[in-house]
Amino acid sequence: MILRINAKPRVLLLSASSGAGHVRAAQALEASFRAHGDCTVVHADAMNYVSKLFQNIYEKAYITMVQRAPGVMGMIYDQTDQPWQHESRRLALDRLNTAPMIDLLDEVQPDLCVATIFLPA
Repeated sequence: MILRINAKPRVLLLSASSGAGHVRAAQALEASFRAHGDCTVVHADAMNYVSKLFQNIYEKAYITMVQRAPGVMGMIYDQTDQPWQHESRRLALDRLNTAPMIDLLDEVQPDLCVATIFLPA
């Protein structure tokens, strides 16, 4: 870890380019933080920091399902909103999918990270 003496706090805002609402929310937060002037702000598209496989699945399958069958999407959310029975499998999947995000976090070293969409969380 790098010690930053007298450096402005760093804020990392994460949204996803697959929709407009959360991007606009992050842009509003970015403008507000910048207007305040006492921090450094980085706004990143979380979709640039996941695997290409996940990008394709999310951008094609997920978005199509939300648009065409939101009720089915709700049922999937309900069914998958359970703890994993095999935590090691989830962690392995996370490691494969999020290595670029970890690199971004290492690079920015944010003091505050705000995600306007569930994906980066």
